[in-house]
Amino acid sequence: MNHSKITRRLQGGFNLVELAIVIAIVAVLIIIVMRSAGSTSSANKASNEVSAVSTIIQNAKKFKSGGTYGANTNLVPILINANQVPGAINNTGGTLSNQWGNAITVVGNGPTLLVTDNAVSGDACQAVVTGVSAGDTSMTVTVGSTAVAYTNGVITTAAAASACGTGAQTISFSVPD
Repeated sequence: MNHSKITRRLQGGFNLVELAIVIAIVAVLIIIVMRSAGSTSSANKASNEVSAVSTIIQNAKKFKSGGTYGANTNLVPILINANQVPGAINNTGGTLSNQWGNAITVVGNGPTLLVTDNAVSGDACQAVVTGVSAGDTSMTVTVGSTAVAYTNGVITTAAAASACGTGAQTISFSVPD
């Protein structure tokens, strides 16, 4: 009787179906990481912008003389020459730029300082409005053409969200002091 030995070869590695599953899992993980990195980057930009604009306001106040800034005085060159521009703000050719590459203007007019932050991204607008205005109820904050109201001494997240909407916005901070 001839009994032939049937030997089975052990499989090494992945078969096609297993490989497809592994590739799909890796792709999903990459997408999750990329989305997470994008939102972290956006949050970092908003945080940097809050800090930078707040610092610009504090530094510009140093140049008020005799209770006034003068009539429509562009304070950007003064801030640049006095080395009072925060590192998070891009300073190119005498123009200050925000985290999204758009202009920041700083103008003194009489006793009032006006800092305008142009084209702040929609996902950062709310954080910039609430962050910069925190603790200063004398400040008037305008998003586009909408004045944002304080409630019990703060600009609420809801008020900021309503004013900001979803697209890029220009935010103005008028500081009377």
